[in-house]
Amino acid sequence: MLRLVNLLYYLVQIVLICDYVKRSTSHGSLPDEEPLKLQLDDYHRFTCQESTLKIKCYPDEGNFMVIESAVYGRRKEEICNPQKFQTCYDPNAIASVQRLCFGTTYCEVPVNDREFSNPCLPDIEKYLETEHQCADDFIYMCSGKDKVVRIDEPKTGYITTFNYPKGMPPRSSCKLDLRTNPGQHLQVQILHMPDEANANQCSTLVIEDIDNNDRRLSVPSCNRTDEQTDGIFKHLRVDYQGGTRRRGFLIKYTG
Repeated sequence: MLRLVNLLYYLVQIVLICDYVKRSTSHGSLPDEEPLKLQLDDYHRFTCQESTLKIKCYPDEGNFMVIESAVYGRRKEEICNPQKFQTCYDPNAIASVQRLCFGTTYCEVPVNDREFSNPCLPDIEKYLETEHQCADDFIYMCSGKDKVVRIDEPKTGYITTFNYPKGMPPRSSCKLDLRTNPGQHLQVQILHMPDEANANQCSTLVIEDIDNNDRRLSVPSCNRTDEQTDGIFKHLRVDYQGGTRRRGFLIKYTG
């Protein structure tokens, strides 16, 4: 019996190794791909200053790229071998990365102070930390009429404005009702709502549970403090009231 268990164990290990080799070979590597030590996994990367971030969505992963987070600066001491350390970063770096990558299958992002705002002292070596996913589709809002969409089975998806991350006509509004099956709930996270600090009127994104008025997120596009940006909802309503600049938003839902 013990021999049989050991044999099965080794067979499983062989299958896992073969699958890894097959996947690595079929995907290959991107030109000048970042060293492995700067990749926590396929979707979470660190790219040193004066280098180029190169990311790709393969056909078996999804047809569209989504940047879930991007930070330019320095928050870890050991990344990219710095001579000096300072905790400093630009929280709006995601806007630059989305502009080059969102909705594509391959993109290149120059990592330097010309592409991003420099949040650090002049002699601090910086890096770009990114997390991305590859998606099959998006739920688009603000393309004309309000929408009602039903989620029939558990999945991860994204809600965005029809021409995100570009701007839209000012002072207009749109709504989306996202309905689920009995017993199903959605974990919702606002990934990006561009800063509109210089606008005469802020945009406002409101996410609420149709069945429970106590479950509610309200995030303005300017004068933000520490508003909550995630929650769990059953029947989801997204209400977007556009300000003078109206740059849109990106939401992730799971469930």
